Amino acid sequence: VKTPVMAYCLMPDVPVVHAHDSSGGQAGLLLTLTRSIPYVITRRSSRPVGKNPITRSAVSRSCGVICPGPAAAALIRQDDFDCPVDVIEDISHEADDTTDAADRIAVAHMRVYRRAADSSHFSALLI
Repeated sequence: VKTPVMAYCLMPDVPVVHAHDSSGGQAGLLLTLTRSIPYVITRRSSRPVGKNPITRSAVSRSCGVICPGPAAAALIRQDDFDCPVDVIEDISHEADDTTDAADRIAVAHMRVYRRAADSSHFSALLI
């Protein structure tokens, strides 16, 4: 999905959205404001969020931010956003690219999704 409007049109009934970039965060913001669909954001940037009000709103209204390392998480925490921040390593950063590592990462993501949607069984849409 390339734009927030396309996300709005194509995703009428998903329990939670997982956004991976700034346009995905905008799509999540649009879906939560218009359809009350919760979303989480993965933020990999080593720079602070910045002053853009839409980007800041997308982060602050998210149900959580997933960071691949503690440095990215510290940047979110220093801005005092009200959303939970979780550090979950990417599979590409794992020294052992095994099934155990992939399973551990999947379990960590499901924990974040469950917290976001307050549900015990669902799939997440990745944008």
